[in-house]
Amino acid sequence: MLWINPQLAAGVLTFSPRLRPEATSAFRDAQPGKIMHETRAGDGRAGRGSFGCYYGGVDTTPLFVMLAAAYDERAPAIARSVDRIWTRLLAATDWIERRLDSSPRFLDYARGEQSGLVNQAWKTVHDSMFTRTGAFRAAARRPQVQGYAYAALEAMSNWLRRA
Repeated sequence: MLWINPQLAAGVLTFSPRLRPEATSAFRDAQPGKIMHETRAGDGRAGRGSFGCYYGGVDTTPLFVMLAAAYDERAPAIARSVDRIWTRLLAATDWIERRLDSSPRFLDYARGEQSGLVNQAWKTVHDSMFTRTGAFRAAARRPQVQGYAYAALEAMSNWLRRA
């Protein structure tokens, strides 16, 4: 869609930072710098209640940085909106780096509470991850997420070199 309608990306890049968490919340899987995974309103099924913004996505933060980089490259004349979200991009990168420091240099994840998503990558259904033998695999390090983290950090590095 970036080639067809770059304004769609501009909307994501300006909307998402408005919903940034300022504090850690295990219930919302929120941490400073993290980008929202989804919003829910009035989701009373299974006693969940309504919790508004949910941040239980390990891939949303690096994907946000990657989108900003792609937008800046594709539409540099209108990409000055990246300047307006620069502090948010720095916060997102800081979150990625903190997560890498807390594990053996991989971007990993785990839900904060039982009500959160077990799988916090693009396949969020609880039974969507299996080993080669067909056994269920709990949340861990997803390969595509490592690539996202690398691409996000590389994009920030490129921006900083140009600055």
